[in-house]
Amino acid sequence: MIASAFSLLAQVNLPAAPPADVPQPEPILPPVELPWPAAVYWAIGAGALLVLLGGWMLWRFLANRRPNKRRNPQREALEQLQSMQNRSETMEPYPFSIAVSDVLRRYISLAYRVAAEQRTSPEFLDEVSGSPHFTAQERELLKEFLERVDLIKFARQEASPQESALLLEQALAFVRGGKGDQSDQNGQGAEEGRAA
Repeated sequence: MIASAFSLLAQVNLPAAPPADVPQPEPILPPVELPWPAAVYWAIGAGALLVLLGGWMLWRFLANRRPNKRRNPQREALEQLQSMQNRSETMEPYPFSIAVSDVLRRYISLAYRVAAEQRTSPEFLDEVSGSPHFTAQERELLKEFLERVDLIKFARQEASPQESALLLEQALAFVRGGKGDQSDQNGQGAEEGRAA
């Protein structure tokens, strides 16, 4: 039985050795040693990260040291209105009233976050009536101002230079916080006005 098993094995065609002209695989090379230990590479990476972080922090520090150019709506409105004082007698009442109204509405929009520029006068006055930011005197001043402007703007009511000057004075009084002419002409009194 054992003899027959050996004879069967002898009959099985085993593959012959590969011919000599077939390329043999390259032997596996040993691992390459790096010139520095791995800790040096980690230190280089951490150093580069620290340099980047330090540069970013320096940039932020220098950016914060620049003078603060945050807008002061009250000062801007006072400057614009005061620059219009000389034009109240020479400029036509219609464009003058629109210009004064635009300055006042922009001031209220920026200082109180009220959409004064996008609303009609009645809508704007309705919103202001429920706001705690405005006193009864300021609401009344706004109402008078907007009614005058609307009469000139929409009803094309004839207006004199004196009425233009009155509109300007009402706008200045509102921006100054009801102080009227107590503030100086440079707008320094504006700093003492209402906080936005």
